[in-house]
Amino acid sequence: MTKSPLVFNQNRYYKGFAHTGLSANLLTQAFPFYLAFRADGQLVQIGDAMQRLCPHLTPGQPIDYYFQLRQPSVEFQSLTQPLDNLLRLECLANQVQFEGRAIYVEQQELIYFLGSPHLDDAYALNSLVARACHQLGKLRSAVSHLT
Repeated sequence: MTKSPLVFNQNRYYKGFAHTGLSANLLTQAFPFYLAFRADGQLVQIGDAMQRLCPHLTPGQPIDYYFQLRQPSVEFQSLTQPLDNLLRLECLANQVQFEGRAIYVEQQELIYFLGSPHLDDAYALNSLVARACHQLGKLRSAVSHLT
């Protein structure tokens, strides 16, 4: 029996039920900076906060197109094996780094990265706040055009 391929509807992947068995809404509330990707590296889901910091992320694309694994020095595909240490991912588009854990769920054949932005100095914090304010300004502008 062959497995049917995952189908992505990019306009609706935050709504309804995620491929994880949890609703995508619940998953992103608990872990707003999460990523879910297949062992072959294909992105499946993106948390809301991760999407805001890295708006170019697209499900169905390879994770290494968007991120570099800074620590430890392994390939994304090797994350199917348990690791005892924290991971550090860097978004290639804006150099924001995220620190967290990878969990492989064999039944789903998915790797989950559950983390948060890694801020090691005041400059990184200021940069993150500036990005958030910029995104908020764009949202306010869009909403004001609707009223």
